[in-house]
Amino acid sequence: MNCNDLKLKLWNIDKKEMVDKKVYMILNAIQEGLIDVESFSLVRCTGKNDVNNDDIYEGDILSHCFMDAYPDKKGIVEFVDGCWLIRAENTKQYRPLCDIDCWASFESYPYSLEVIGNVFQDAELLNETRNVY
Repeated sequence: MNCNDLKLKLWNIDKKEMVDKKVYMILNAIQEGLIDVESFSLVRCTGKNDVNNDDIYEGDILSHCFMDAYPDKKGIVEFVDGCWLIRAENTKQYRPLCDIDCWASFESYPYSLEVIGNVFQDAELLNETRNVY
């Protein structure tokens, strides 16, 4: 895999906006000092897609992740100890993101994962008691 195969976004902390550019453009801008790395958070793509075939990124908010244990909770995509995980909002309960491939194979599973926002721009979608982003 070369760096142009990677999908990244930058969250501009100061302007509160997502910058969606090609990886080489981001890396060049950082190298040339055009981007103050302290003002941005790197947002990585997981390599997975939701029900609408949209890429799932770190920090995305997903619906229908914990229907068995937490029917009303949304999930937040996080990278923990080298693994992509979905955390149920307001809990420390995790589910591997790779499970979505398994869920899709069950026709009887009535829910599909869908990106409904992200923690940077849509934190109000969550019932989190604190905003860590």
